[in-house]
Amino acid sequence: YIIAMSMNSRFTEHPARAGQTYVGHLKFAMGITLSLLKAAVACFTHAIYPPLHENTASKTIADLNSRIKEREISELVSAIES
Repeated sequence: YIIAMSMNSRFTEHPARAGQTYVGHLKFAMGITLSLLKAAVACFTHAIYPPLHENTASKTIADLNSRIKEREISELVSAIES
């Protein structure tokens, strides 16, 4: 039982500090992962054939930056309201 509780807290401690549940954190992190994979494939394709995906990676990174900043702001607001 103690080992199970310790393992459970390892999975939930960080998401809780970020104001998320484990599943909410998983969904957010997987969304970021998929976006980064998209940017990586675009960069790779662009490196081989420069006319393709000229702005895809930079646009994806800018979008990710916005998503992360919005999340940080909402976390601050939640912390203030708590």
